[in-house]
Amino acid sequence: MKRLLAVTVLSIGAIALSGCAASTAGNAYGPNEVMQTMTVQYGTVDSVQPVTIQATPTGTGPLAGAVIGGAAGNSIGGGNGQIISTIGGAIIGGLVGAAAEKSAGTQNGQQITVQMDDGRLIAVVQGGTAQFVRGQRVQVLTASDGTTRVAPAPPGSR
Repeated sequence: MKRLLAVTVLSIGAIALSGCAASTAGNAYGPNEVMQTMTVQYGTVDSVQPVTIQATPTGTGPLAGAVIGGAAGNSIGGGNGQIISTIGGAIIGGLVGAAAEKSAGTQNGQQITVQMDDGRLIAVVQGGTAQFVRGQRVQVLTASDGTTRVAPAPPGSR
């Protein structure tokens, strides 16, 4: 019984962690981006399209779901019925875990097309709720690793 409880607790923790996706919002910075130099260029929003951003599946959700479902199924019945309920619980748990991981890793975002002041036309996909409109002045910030984000240009900037 203690083993079943330990497996269940660890599995629930794994599912919870699988929902901790990194933010892709234009105003969210990771620890490795803080105090780093970024190139700032200016442009004007040409268009904005809504997009869906999906995280890369890790497999944690289906695995944890299968473990929990199998453990739950194992507690039902005895003999051959217990084996069948364990297998069925693992399959159903795996499917539920996969759906939970996909849902947790999906967010709404925007594809922002920017006419740069130097004439180039670029597109940046980012998450978040910042509202951009055609003709709006923006900053395009690019980190040394190539990560690029779009932010509203501050008042009085170029």
